Parts: sequence; C-alpha cells; structure tokens
Amino acid sequence: MILVCILSYRRPLYLARTLEAFIHQNGEMFGDALRMIALDQCTSPETAAVFKAHQDCFEQVYYTSDVNLGIGWGFSQLVELSHLQEAEYLLFLEDDWLCQVPLRKDLESIHRLFQACPRVGALRLRTVEAAVAAVNHVTLEQVQKEPWERDFLVGNYHYVFNPHLVRADVAQAMIPVSSEHHAQIRYNDLGLQAAQLLDRMFVHVGTQRAPGRISQVPRPEPVIPHTLIPGTDELFVPLPVREADQR
Repeated sequence: MILVCILSYRRPLYLARTLEAFIHQNGEMFGDALRMIALDQCTSPETAAVFKAHQDCFEQVYYTSDVNLGIGWGFSQLVELSHLQEAEYLLFLEDDWLCQVPLRKDLESIHRLFQACPRVGALRLRTVEAAVAAVNHVTLEQVQKEPWERDFLVGNYHYVFNPHLVRADVAQAMIPVSSEHHAQIRYNDLGLQAAQLLDRMFVHVGTQRAPGRISQVPRPEPVIPHTLIPGTDELFVPLPVREADQR
C-alpha cells in the first residue's frame, strides 16, 4: 500500500489545485492500494476549508495552529504518523505540485524497480523537464546514472522533498530531520541510490512562497504546538528535531 503524505502551509489556492489534480488522476485507487494523510502547518480558515472539502479522501488530516517549524519538521511528523497506516511506500507531496498522469499507469514497473533494486530507496516523480542538479548535494560528486528498463534512470542522486516515493522503512531510518539538506545527509549515510521516473507525473506550479515559509530551523527551541488531532482530545506532540549534521 502507498500512503500519500501531503504537507501544506498557507497556500489554499495551490493546495486546492494539488488535491483536485491528484484525486482526479488517482481516485479509483483509494482504499487498499492508496491512502492519504496530511499535515497543515499554521493552519488558516482557508486551508482548513480546502481539506474539509476533500475530507472523504483522507484517513486523517493533522493541524498545527500557530507554530511554523519548517519543511524538515513537517516531513518528520508525516513519517512518524505513517506508522498508523502500515504502508510499504510513502509518497510525499507538497502543496504546489500537480499530478499529470495516474500512478496506476506506472505502478507495475515501479514495483519491479523496488523489488529488483534493493539499493534504490527513493524514486523521484517530478517531471524530467524540470532542471535536475548534475551534482550530488551531499558528496559533491557528479551524478552518474544509467537506464533501468525503459521507464527509469538509477544513480547516485541526492534525496529531494519534491514529489517522490520512498520505502517506508528508509524514511523511518532518516528521521527526525530539520531541513531537506539534513534529509539528504541522512539518506546518503544509508548508502542508497535513487531513481528518476521518466514519465511526466508531477509538474510544479508554485511560483510564490507563502509568507513566513521556512525550509530549515537552525537550532530550534523546544516547541509544542497547542493543537488537537481532529476528532480526539489528544495533543499533536512533535518529534524532537536534531541539529543538522556538520558536514
């Protein structure tokens, strides 16, 4: 089962487009093959309304009220919360990427890739029309890649928070992280390769960052958002975030 993990922050128009596109392309898979959870950071009435309009598609939507701890923190929370769903793979999706083709179209070949290549921990799903760094952001080595079947490139890619599939056990081994680069360091420490899907699956539409958005929290102070998990009396308590590794 694939668990889709949506991370949003105060961009209701982009969020609505992201959810509508993904549900349109993949709605028939919801159930045993595909489930969704979301974390809405610093929730607003506008983003809450978007999630409410699509609530039937989600197993759970989590909210934080007035604290922005960054994308690394949000990624870490979603990985931790994925435990409740017992997924084999996690698909991470930020609130400004549009799904262009159904996952089902490539599902068999994706499964073959992960089964045949145990050193591939993650699969990039962004369109290859977008610029891809030629250098690994951790090792600073040139990215060396080669075709696998007709649908993929496999190589020493660094980890990315752009739309991607990751083995659930790999994601659990990486967290907690404080930023995308921190995640890249942890992924590199696991000695894994990554793959790129050659199909045009997701395209980026987010040309504007939300006010106050942060991608990294250097030396974060301990903060517990005053947030309830919807429908319960349980506080949503964040994971501690380690300081980024010194490299």
